[in-house]
Amino acid sequence: MIAVVSAEAGSLDQSRAAQAASDAQAVARVARGDRAALAELYDRYAPAAYSLAVRLVGEARAEDVVHDAFVALVERPMTFDPARGAFRAWFLTSVHHRCLNLLRRRPAQDIAPVADVLPDAGPAPVDQVVRRLQDAAVRSALGELPVVQREALVLAYYGGLSQSALADYLGVPLGTLKARMRRGLIALRGLLRGEAIAIDEDTGP
Repeated sequence: MIAVVSAEAGSLDQSRAAQAASDAQAVARVARGDRAALAELYDRYAPAAYSLAVRLVGEARAEDVVHDAFVALVERPMTFDPARGAFRAWFLTSVHHRCLNLLRRRPAQDIAPVADVLPDAGPAPVDQVVRRLQDAAVRSALGELPVVQREALVLAYYGGLSQSALADYLGVPLGTLKARMRRGLIALRGLLRGEAIAIDEDTGP
């Protein structure tokens, strides 16, 4: 049994290595202007990229996000380095970042319902607050938060990133991010309860 499992694992590794090599060759051909190579990569990864984008920014924007990601690949194929990892992970990360950048530019009042993109884990008190983002009162309350607090809350729960990944993405220490989220949630709860809260611009950890 162990030998069979080892053989299967070895075969899977070989398959992944072959796919990675094929993708790297396709990107190199894209850099030379080979449209057929671009079509190959599109057929392989556009469905996964579109599915990811739909979950993060909705159907109306997902197609544009994926299109822009492939345009960026054509314009700057050298940004992919096969020595640093597989093309699939690199490309989906690129799509993910584009979605998050799009979310960061959207005003709080335009935030859509997020129940379909939140994790399926049982709701903690924090998640219960964020799950109400489709409520106009919550959108209004979010609009009153300092930008950095609103950004942290929306990207964490709308974008589905872990706190450590989000801290890296925003370029802030993990402790700073946690403090922003904590202050933002406290202020958000108070606003939803109709309490008088003094909200100052968040400038530090």
